[in-house]
Amino acid sequence: MPTDKQIQGLWERCADKWEDFSGGHRHWMFNGKWYEGTSRWVEGKLEDSPPIDLNNLFKYAVPKLVTFLATQPVGCPSILAIYRWIFERWLEELKEESDFATAFFNVCYKAFGGNQ
Repeated sequence: MPTDKQIQGLWERCADKWEDFSGGHRHWMFNGKWYEGTSRWVEGKLEDSPPIDLNNLFKYAVPKLVTFLATQPVGCPSILAIYRWIFERWLEELKEESDFATAFFNVCYKAFGGNQ
């Protein structure tokens, strides 16, 4: 399971911007719109970031990841090749992590340069 720091780090890479408010609230903008999810208590603190699920990862992380990978030397000459690269890493990650969303989070996090 990703740590709070890893989750925040991924959303910081994927967000257009964010604003911190008093009380530790952080509001996120993705794809030009403010994220309108519901705040929830996670381990004793208020969390405003999108939950880690496949819907949010594909909606907010994948567009930024594709753009990022297009500028990296990963050997992908086209957008289709980038998607193939992502999905191949996801299949590999699923050998170690059985939860689909966590495995896909790990792929995104590592592709952006995060360490597990």
